[in-house]
Amino acid sequence: KQGKEICQMEREIASSTMKLKLVSGKDAKDNPKYSSRSFNNINTRLSDEDMLSVGTAMANLQTMPLGQVLRTDPAVLDA
Repeated sequence: KQGKEICQMEREIASSTMKLKLVSGKDAKDNPKYSSRSFNNINTRLSDEDMLSVGTAMANLQTMPLGQVLRTDPAVLDA
């Protein structure tokens, strides 16, 4: 088609953060309350399975039980 340029976009993960959600107690309605610990600058090539393993191991060093391991991967988009 004339007049239209096809642009390929590149996506690069800028960094990874791992957050441990730890169960810190219960509220008045017996729902869990959470406290969190964040770890920045995690290797972006780490697989989800490895991140979960590392998060679980680090949670074992905490006094509160693990609720969830969360991963955040912000990305840079270049045209």
